[in-house]
Amino acid sequence: MREKNFPVFASGALKEWAGVETKRPDGSTAFGKRFLKDIVGSTGCEISLNALAAGKTLPYFHAHKENEEVYIFLGGAGEMQGQ
Repeated sequence: MREKNFPVFASGALKEWAGVETKRPDGSTAFGKRFLKDIVGSTGCEISLNALAAGKTLPYFHAHKENEEVYIFLGGAGEMQGQ
C-alpha cells in the first residue's frame, strides 16, 4: 500500500510470520521470510522480515557489497556468525 508520501506495510502478527512462503533471489523457497524492497518501493535498501523456529538455522552464509544488513530481534535467543 502506498500513502501520499510514504509506503505502508502491515506485517501481521509475529506468530503468523513462520507461515509465509517466499522465493529467494536464487529461486529457492524460504519459509518465515518476506522481502520488503519491492513491497515498499525501496530503491537503496534491502529489507526482510524473518521468523525462525526454535532449533532451526538459516541455510547459507552470504555477504552484501553495497548494502548493510540490520538485525532486530523481537524475541528468543540465538547465535550469529559473520563472514
